[in-house]
Amino acid sequence: MPRPAGFDRNEVLERAARLFWDRGYCATSVSDLVQATRLRPGSLYAAFDSKEGLLLAALDHYGSRSLENVRRILTDNGGALAGIVAFLDLLVAEGGGGRRDPRGCFLVNTALEVAPHNERVRRHVRRYLRAIERAFADAFRAAVAGGELEPAADPARMAGHLMATVWGIRVMQRLGTRRSGLRAVVDEYLRGLGLAPGP
Repeated sequence: MPRPAGFDRNEVLERAARLFWDRGYCATSVSDLVQATRLRPGSLYAAFDSKEGLLLAALDHYGSRSLENVRRILTDNGGALAGIVAFLDLLVAEGGGGRRDPRGCFLVNTALEVAPHNERVRRHVRRYLRAIERAFADAFRAAVAGGELEPAADPARMAGHLMATVWGIRVMQRLGTRRSGLRAVVDEYLRGLGLAPGP
């Protein structure tokens, strides 16, 4: 049944994000969104203006939560580099494994599918991806300050390298790469940092 006029915005955005994430923006119709969110069409348009408006709101919902999770992982694992390792280990654990419907990352998927053709979407995606890259740079700065990395290390460049690695892993997840393949990419990256590979 359709939802009444008063609805839980976070729940609606969670459902919409999941649908866009699973199917992609272009393959998701307004009727699909009405069914998934259980909003009446009039309520959906009143709240979000359009399908694109709902995508932007879903990106904000997902992006802010993702950024919060990244920052927590980077700071709650007993050291700056330990946080980087924990984040990469989580990526391996999340993806691959022969799943029939691998999803990768909602932000990365949308960046590849929609952002090249839509400036508003591009700005939204870029905002969160840049914020995540800044969080990586902060972690590398903390590693330099804590003596885990050489003083000459460049945190901004290292963050860019890590971000490129993460993008690659996310695309591999979307393509259904097995967990062992993701693990190999992460292990090679960690060797470049002089860290022992994970389990």
